[in-house]
Amino acid sequence: MKNIIILLILFFQFIHHPSVFANDLKPVKDIILNPKEIFFNGYQAYRSNNWEIAASFLEQVPHDYILYDYALYYRASALSNLNKYDEALLYFDKIIKEYPDSPLTTFTILNMGDIFLNTGSYEKANQYFNMFISRFPSHNEIPKALYKSAISLGNTGK
Repeated sequence: MKNIIILLILFFQFIHHPSVFANDLKPVKDIILNPKEIFFNGYQAYRSNNWEIAASFLEQVPHDYILYDYALYYRASALSNLNKYDEALLYFDKIIKEYPDSPLTTFTILNMGDIFLNTGSYEKANQYFNMFISRFPSHNEIPKALYKSAISLGNTGK
């Protein structure tokens, strides 16, 4: 149901603001927008690989916004793409702790494993890949998680 709501919000935002392109967006501090517009602009910037702008907008999404878990996820992903791994991990961790039933939890766990793998924290990476495998045994990303778990384990020397 939540995914349908997201699609509807994005669709109606595009209909009402078809001339808004992420490349033309200004940082949120320069303009006043409602939460829906803030999220939409952050999402558009994210989809356009404008990580700084995406992080700036998504930082301003209110905690009580219906898609706050999505704002956290896209912000964390943008920060990860900016190599701000410590900050990204904080937001990913918040999703796991505060939104355990979010549809994004699966990808959040995988992204955390990827960050730890890419930064050389192989034991932590293996921990997150194994968490994914045990929590979502029938997910279509299981082969990738198993492969990355094996790489992580191999790099620990165990």
